[in-house]
Amino acid sequence: MPNARAVRAVPWTALVLALTAALFCARMLVRVDPDVFFHLKEGARVLTQGRLPLVEDYSYTRAGKPMIATEWLSGAVFAAVFRAGGYPALAAFNALLLAAALWLMTFVWGDDGPPEPLRALLAALAAFAFLNFALAKVQNFTFFFFALYLYWARLWERGRRWAPWAMAAGLAPWVNLHGGFLLGWVLLAGVCGRDFLDSRRPGALAPWAAGTFACFLHPNGATAFVYPIWFFFDAPAGRALIVEWRPLALAWPASPYVLLAAALAASRAERLRSRVPWALLAFVFLILGLRARKMLPFFALGAGAAAGLAWARAGLSAARSRLCLAGAAALLIATGSVEAAEARARAPLGPVSDFEREYPRVAAEKAAALFPGRRLFHPYDWGGYLVYKIAPAVPVFIDGRLDPYWTLIPDYLKLIQAAPGWRELAGSYRIETALLPPGSPLAKALGADPDWKAVGDDGRAVLFARRALRPSGG
Repeated sequence: MPNARAVRAVPWTALVLALTAALFCARMLVRVDPDVFFHLKEGARVLTQGRLPLVEDYSYTRAGKPMIATEWLSGAVFAAVFRAGGYPALAAFNALLLAAALWLMTFVWGDDGPPEPLRALLAALAAFAFLNFALAKVQNFTFFFFALYLYWARLWERGRRWAPWAMAAGLAPWVNLHGGFLLGWVLLAGVCGRDFLDSRRPGALAPWAAGTFACFLHPNGATAFVYPIWFFFDAPAGRALIVEWRPLALAWPASPYVLLAAALAASRAERLRSRVPWALLAFVFLILGLRARKMLPFFALGAGAAAGLAWARAGLSAARSRLCLAGAAALLIATGSVEAAEARARAPLGPVSDFEREYPRVAAEKAAALFPGRRLFHPYDWGGYLVYKIAPAVPVFIDGRLDPYWTLIPDYLKLIQAAPGWRELAGSYRIETALLPPGSPLAKALGADPDWKAVGDDGRAVLFARRALRPSGG
């Protein structure tokens, strides 16, 4: 049985984060996010043609509509990694981004932070809170940058005068990677605002002014700065199509955040005497996360940073050290168990090496072969895959790049649910083919409609065409 000195000597936190990266990578191989496909398609076009996604040209519903390219750079990075090593390399890259964000959170504590077993436990707890978000998504860049900005804010607290300028410079790449850059801008505003209140020197606001300018270094200019503000505070009801913007259900997925909130309360982080209100920052993201689960990873990073600072130089007996390590191991086992259950549930879809296995590849290829150029209707969740697979040869109806489609969403919902008036809508959009899950409301409606016929069924998707439409390809 190890003594307290031996327990402290092992780099338990590094081990926890290495295992976390491996678990997250395994999960990303099992579960492929639908948005990754259109990022790969658009990113490849940026790399090969130097063409930024400023105009929609994959759909027939919004062709030619201007777009805000909030994620053009992250798409290019994804495409470059995919080109180098396929989807496994992309999964590993995203897992490392998340692990790096957690690693940076531990840097906030510094060398005088909590003892190593407690560090490992807090890192495992924050990693557990990321489980629901461990997918290959461009928002992982924002998680990394947010953790980096927390670290820079801590360095600023310790007297590093260059830290606000680093935050200002970091906004230039961040604004081109993901709309979450606005969080960094707000953190920078808080740091510079506190400096100004303490010193009453206008020059204290200079990094914030530089950072604001950096936010305009984007192909869409100032529009890219305004768009995330509108999206967060005044986006239309269609935002509910994005699962991560829905409230968190109080069930098993909420347990990591309950544990984090309990750890934060136990640490008494509200008693911290520091220039950054760490506990308040975590609490704000918890409140935001209850409204939109997308905010919960930021709560995890903020709560982990605050709790670790509050427990700085905490004394641990050998027994409590072992208890912390046992807790970290239990959290890693719980993470692995959830991922193993998902892997078993998805096993019938095909081997993990096939990153398209969840999507209607066979039916999509048939639609492209038989009906090139025809107007295809399909579920929203398949839109990104169809952009990747067959567009623009077969134009899509809607996809996860919701910027061009906000006003289209009510009509989409009426069609996909086969609600009264769907036939008139299908006629007004001149829909010629449809790719639908078997047994879905619209699939049943088209199967019973004399003007439509099923021309293919691969078990995952049914391809419908208007009866008068003749195949023009293949």
